[in-house]
Amino acid sequence: MTGNLPNVLRMSLRNACVFRFLLVLGAVLCCGAASADEASIAVTPEQRAALGIEVIEVAEVQEAPMAALPAVVKWPGDTTRAVVIPMGGIVVRLLAQQGQVVVRGQPLVQLRSRDFLEVEADLSATNAQVAILRSQVERDRALVAEGIAPARRLAESEAELKAAQAKRGSRGALLASVEAVADVPGEYRLLSPGEGILAEAGLAPGDKVPGETVAFFILGTEQVWLEAQLPERLIDRVTAGLRVEAGKPIRAGRVLSVGQTVDPGTRSALLRAALPAGPGLRPGQSVEMIVFGPVSEGAVVVPAMALVRIDGQDTVFRAIDGGFVAVPVRSGLRTVDGVAVVGEGLSGSRVAVAGVSALKALAQGL
Repeated sequence: MTGNLPNVLRMSLRNACVFRFLLVLGAVLCCGAASADEASIAVTPEQRAALGIEVIEVAEVQEAPMAALPAVVKWPGDTTRAVVIPMGGIVVRLLAQQGQVVVRGQPLVQLRSRDFLEVEADLSATNAQVAILRSQVERDRALVAEGIAPARRLAESEAELKAAQAKRGSRGALLASVEAVADVPGEYRLLSPGEGILAEAGLAPGDKVPGETVAFFILGTEQVWLEAQLPERLIDRVTAGLRVEAGKPIRAGRVLSVGQTVDPGTRSALLRAALPAGPGLRPGQSVEMIVFGPVSEGAVVVPAMALVRIDGQDTVFRAIDGGFVAVPVRSGLRTVDGVAVVGEGLSGSRVAVAGVSALKALAQGL
């Protein structure tokens, strides 16, 4: 509305506002000088409202959020297991879905496989051969012991038995991770080798897949990794073991490592943290990760706007009955929310976060 007023009138309005503020400030100064003790500034509720003074409550902390970083959720490489199709065939159907928690021995996919039929038949024949050769070795051992047969004959039969046993072992290994589908010759189900979260490798019904194809990945259920780019200015301040938070619901973890190589383009280094796996932290998801840093004993966190310099000393204004007291502080960690400071009587108190310039003027006029 004032945009349509003549310049002279607008200037008059601004001067009137400034004059009013100075009158209020002068009244407070006079009141403070008359009624406050040496260390305090007397301010009435009406004067506080007129000067726009606002306060917040602060409490002592042991750590404070020092960085809020965009991060990507990843599965730890050392807990991921590939599930391999042992015998080639055609995918009939998928029996488990992406993101599902599976247990050891649970069917994951069903395939139709000629190779499976051949391996089953070969294993049966090899089992029979092993049984025959074992009997032959026992007979030859007895004949050699009686001096009827030469030792070479026993050595040859033992070698044949070992070869047959090795062949049986290889065929058995191919079938160890599968189960036959009852009443459907030539079809088998691939079983989960352990417990974890299932990640698909892109198979679909009708796909023809050769042996040794990776069908799924089983991901560990205990933890996930978060990877973020840490700004260069924080590299020396963030160390392994610091606490982090991320996800909804919020989960807490620890920094695993901070790279010491700075990317010349982003001026940042790779930070990796570990958190418990669970809802709200899915692989590939982008989340905000909060990194916490330790603070000095007795520290509270105040907004940066609560700090002023008086006689070369960082200062905050603590609310007391009837006004405020200027508290010299030692500033420490710069946090996401402000600054960690240590000062007398601040823990559990209320400090000014708006109208601080007016309080500074009052303090310097005492």
